Amino acid sequence: MNQRALDLAAALRGRLASLGPGARSVGVDSISGWTIVKVSVIDDAALQAVADDLELDLARTLRWGRTWYRQVSAVEDGLIVIAAGPHHEDASPRVRAAVARLGQLRGLDRGYR
Repeated sequence: MNQRALDLAAALRGRLASLGPGARSVGVDSISGWTIVKVSVIDDAALQAVADDLELDLARTLRWGRTWYRQVSAVEDGLIVIAAGPHHEDASPRVRAAVARLGQLRGLDRGYR
């Protein structure tokens, strides 16, 4: 391994550290003139911190089979920045909210976990 590879690793470690203690990985892709920066984090609190820090305002919850995760992103002038939280196996926030509303309508006070 030469000095250039060591410098690249140090620069990337520094960028990852600059995103905060919850950042797990950062990657960059270039596709058809677009630069795509992808960040993954360890939990939903870290995702919120990265979203606030980078001003990522397009938030959504995505499902993949029985698994769901949160993602935030922003698009501007040929740049897409995406940050994603960890996968969850429990009920998604949308399901929990629907069950809570149903319980309120039926007069039930038990929450869904």
